[in-house]
Amino acid sequence: MQLSNVVNKINQGKQEFQNNTFFLANYIKVNLSTRFVISEFISDEGEIEGLRVIIDNELKDGYATIGLGVGPTYSTIKFY
Repeated sequence: MQLSNVVNKINQGKQEFQNNTFFLANYIKVNLSTRFVISEFISDEGEIEGLRVIIDNELKDGYATIGLGVGPTYSTIKFY
């Protein structure tokens, strides 16, 4: 997967979340399979584009949710 594609989708998800809630996002949840696909873009600190990467195996392959804390509001993006 290309860096620009991953970064663009994450930035779109962050922007959507921030527009809906007026809060800054701090996490991105993906399942283990999707994390493996985007792992080359994840830093040594476990972050991608300033978002902490969290594993949530209830998500479908290729999908991610971006949000803040444990609140019920999040935005969903599709990588592939």
